Parts: sequence; structure tokens; C-alpha cells
Amino acid sequence: MPLTAAPPDPSPIANAALKDATQKLLDQVAERHVTQSQAEALVQKTIQKLPSLKQRLAEIYTHKGEAALADLFHHPKVYISLEDLKHWVLT
Repeated sequence: MPLTAAPPDPSPIANAALKDATQKLLDQVAERHVTQSQAEALVQKTIQKLPSLKQRLAEIYTHKGEAALADLFHHPKVYISLEDLKHWVLT
């Protein structure tokens, strides 16, 4: 059985762009003054509606681990749990 290579590690520029995109998403959620449950639902729907975002988040998780995924969604006003993020990104 042939071995398959892991996908290439996302570049630092791509990582920075992804961090910027996730922060803009969380900023938009925060501006709506929604409940925690509503904030989670908005983020989940966005990840589901944008397969390229979901793929990029999965690549970050695969190559950089849980801490990198959590760091992308660290925000002063909106909390998204790592367990929720992993579920949305990996399923």
C-alpha cells in the first residue's frame, strides 16, 4: 500500500490572512451583540457555508495543532470553545 504525503504546511502569509479573516468574523459577531449561543451558531454556519475556510482551518489544526486553531479564534468579546471548533472543522 503506497504512503500518501501530508498536504504542505500552510505558508506564514496564508496563516496571517486566515487569522485576519477569523478576527474579522468574530468582530462582526461581536458588533451584533448576540448571545453566546447565537455567536456560536453564526460562526458554525460561516464555517459550514465556506468549504475553503473549513479546509484551511483543518490544515492549521493538522499541521500546527489545537493551540494554533484556538489562537485563530481568540477574541476579547466572543468565546468559541476549542471543542466546538474541532467538531465543526473536522466533521
